[in-house]
Amino acid sequence: MPSVESQLTKKSVNDTRQITTKAWLGYDGQGEYEMTIYLGPYSLRCYSKGASLVASLPSEDSLNWVTLNIDKKTIALQLK
Repeated sequence: MPSVESQLTKKSVNDTRQITTKAWLGYDGQGEYEMTIYLGPYSLRCYSKGASLVASLPSEDSLNWVTLNIDKKTIALQLK
């Protein structure tokens, strides 16, 4: 869940085009990271319709849509 639940409203997501939440990574799964999901045009349309965002994930053959900063403990995802 996001740190501020009100950011999940359709209006908020449409205005900011992003959702910020937490992710846990690492060997033990206890490393807490701030994760920002940036919505592109396709994922924004899906979100506004209440549809699944799975189809808006970029190719699984590439990770150029994922940015991981271990020092700052941040993850950024760019959806289609």
